[in-house]
Amino acid sequence: MAFPPGHLPPGIDVTADPLLQGRLFSYLDTQISRLGGPNFSQIPVNRPHADVNDMYRDGMHQSAVHQGVAPYRPNSLDGGMPEDATVAEGALVDCPVSTDGRAVRAAPQSFSDHFSQPRMFYRSLSSVEQDHTVDAYIFELSKCERTEIRQRVVDVLAGVDGALARRVADGLGLVPRSPETTESNLVSPALSQVLGSWPVDGRKVGILVSDNSDPAEIAGTVEAVKGVGMVPLVTAVTGAPTADDGEHSLIPDKLYRSARSVEYDAIIIDSLPTENNVAEIRVLLAEVVRHLKPVAVSDRALGAAHQLGLDTDIAGVLTVEESSRAVTDISEALTGHRVWHRS
Repeated sequence: MAFPPGHLPPGIDVTADPLLQGRLFSYLDTQISRLGGPNFSQIPVNRPHADVNDMYRDGMHQSAVHQGVAPYRPNSLDGGMPEDATVAEGALVDCPVSTDGRAVRAAPQSFSDHFSQPRMFYRSLSSVEQDHTVDAYIFELSKCERTEIRQRVVDVLAGVDGALARRVADGLGLVPRSPETTESNLVSPALSQVLGSWPVDGRKVGILVSDNSDPAEIAGTVEAVKGVGMVPLVTAVTGAPTADDGEHSLIPDKLYRSARSVEYDAIIIDSLPTENNVAEIRVLLAEVVRHLKPVAVSDRALGAAHQLGLDTDIAGVLTVEESSRAVTDISEALTGHRVWHRS
C-alpha cells in the first residue's frame, strides 16, 4: 500500500511546509523501487475509484487496458483525446495562492525541540502503559551488547522524563544523566488506550476444545461469538472435524501444536486434552495470561486448566458453567482491549 503525499485530488494542493515538500519527491521515488516500478498506482489497493485515462503505457507491471492507440498528446489518431475536463464539466482546478517571507536553506527553530512530543506522550499514559514502556526499553536494550549505546539511549530518555530514564537505567545497571528541567505538564487522554472503550468487531476469540467437548455446545459458542461481531477460532488437537452428534460438526481453525497467544484476543476454554499437546497448551495459556488477555473456563475444563498452570483466581479469568455463556463477559472485557489490572 502506498501513500504518496503528492497524489491529490484536483483542487487540493500542498502547502509550503519544508518537510512535506521534501517528501513529495522521496515518497514517490521510494515507492517506485519498493512496489516494482512506476505502475504501482494500478495495484487494486492503490487504485482510485474513478477510472484513470492517462498516457502511461510502459514500465513494469503495466496492467491497465488503455483506450485509443496514441500514447501521446496532442494527437490526431485518437482525435486529440483524452482531453482535460473543464470547470463546466465539474472538474476541480488548482487555485493559486500567494506566500510571504523568504525561502532559506535552514531548519525552523521548532526542529530543535526533540522532547516535548515524546514527553507529552509518556506522561499521558496510564501507570500500566508506562510500566509496559519501561519494560519494552529494558527488553530491547538488553539485546544491545555495547554498554555505551545503552547509556546513550538512557541519556536521551532523560530528556523525555527523568523517572522514565531512572527506571530504564535501573533495569540495565546504568546511571542516567541529570534530567532536563521542564515545566511542561501537557497531557492528552487520547494517547492512552486504557482510558478508552473500543469496539469488539473483528476480535478473534479462541475456542479451545477436546474430544470431551459437547458438539452442540461448541456450535452454540461459535454462533454466540459470531453474533457479537467477533471471529471464533476453534482450536483442537487435530484438524479432523469435532465430535459429531448427528447435527453439529465443525472443522477446527487452529491446532494446539502451532497456536500462539498472538493469534487470539481472548480465549474460551470449553475443554482441554490431558494427553496430547500438553506442553504447547501450557505455553499458550501462560502467554495468554502474560499478555493480559481475557480468559473464560467452563466447569468441565477447570481441572485440566489447573493442571496446566492456569490460575483461575487472577483478574480477567472467568469461570462459567458452559462455554457459550462466556461470550457476553468476554466481549465486555475486550472493550477495554486488555485486562490491564491483571498486571
